[in-house]
Amino acid sequence: MVERLRSVLRRVAFAVRGAAGRRLSVLRRLTPPVPGHPTLTNINQPLEAVFLFDGAGLYITGDALGKSVHFDADGTRVTLNLPNSDEVFSLSDPGWPGKGKAARPTFQSADGEILAGTILKFEVRVAVAGTAEATSGLVAGAFPLAVATAERFLGLARTRASQDWLPSRHEGANLALYGRLMYAGTDTEVKEQARWQPTGLAVGIQPDRAADSDAIEQLLSLTSAGVEPMDEDVLLADARAALSVMRVRQQWKAERLDTGRAVLLAGMAAEVTIKRTLTEKVRPEQRPLLDVILENPRDMSIATSQLLDKPMKAALGISLREEKPNLPDEYKTLFNDVAQKLFPRRNAVAHRGIQPTNEAARETVAIAGRLFAWLDTVPGASSDNTDSG
Repeated sequence: MVERLRSVLRRVAFAVRGAAGRRLSVLRRLTPPVPGHPTLTNINQPLEAVFLFDGAGLYITGDALGKSVHFDADGTRVTLNLPNSDEVFSLSDPGWPGKGKAARPTFQSADGEILAGTILKFEVRVAVAGTAEATSGLVAGAFPLAVATAERFLGLARTRASQDWLPSRHEGANLALYGRLMYAGTDTEVKEQARWQPTGLAVGIQPDRAADSDAIEQLLSLTSAGVEPMDEDVLLADARAALSVMRVRQQWKAERLDTGRAVLLAGMAAEVTIKRTLTEKVRPEQRPLLDVILENPRDMSIATSQLLDKPMKAALGISLREEKPNLPDEYKTLFNDVAQKLFPRRNAVAHRGIQPTNEAARETVAIAGRLFAWLDTVPGASSDNTDSG
């Protein structure tokens, strides 16, 4: 049973790969030298900025504990250390992030050997040049390379080891409070005054976002009536959430938004709401034609955005493109925005993997929101509106 479990767990063991696809040598972490280590006053010795990152539930086999990789990035020495079964990787502040071990066993053999475990924290060390004064600026300067290393490692584990519960790319690795300046190859801190942590971020909600009494009454009424959220409404809310910073607590993550996902969801939401509007508000005599168009889009060669033009005119008696001169200012550019921005950006992400900028993603989600609002104003058509011939 134990050997079978080992075999299963090894099949999902992760591999660290270089940017060019070459497997990097993965080495057992060396025990830091104790005798003759530099004294606190000798800052001419090699230094490292040391950062502890949240393992985020990284799941590895017992024989992978204690692995390390050493490499050069643009001439700077970088080391990534996984904890062994006994290491704590704790900061000196008592109680945070805790005094427990950095690896938590989840499966053990009868004799106590760790078969698999969860990584709670791992370490990234970045070499820094010795200067006349050891300051927090040295640690701050090393942070971008350290966090890029941590995120690359977790990203590879998430994708190549199928550990989908690890943080997505835009979320980034979580730093355990602060980075420290240490003598290279040791766990000896140069001085506490050189500690550095990223600037925090406090996010508030504007009062105009609060749901008022009438809105709450409506929500309660819909809840009691058994009404569920519409699929397209959920998609649009998810698109907005992908660009939200409500859960961001550090300034450096504020602009790391899931733009690709936001644009995909906004495009899906727009397509669903366009088709639902046409289906629910179509003239009875035009339903057979509309069904052919919606059920056979390839045969009809009609882009989704163009459904807001001639197909909508035939089905509902109104066209977003033709109505532009008569629309309120917020809707005058809506047809072009949908046709030239929203769906092309969605297609660029879906078909070519192009990641939109934050600005483009926010604009795309806003366009989808305006489209929803305009479609809500479109009246249902009836056969009485057609020409009597």
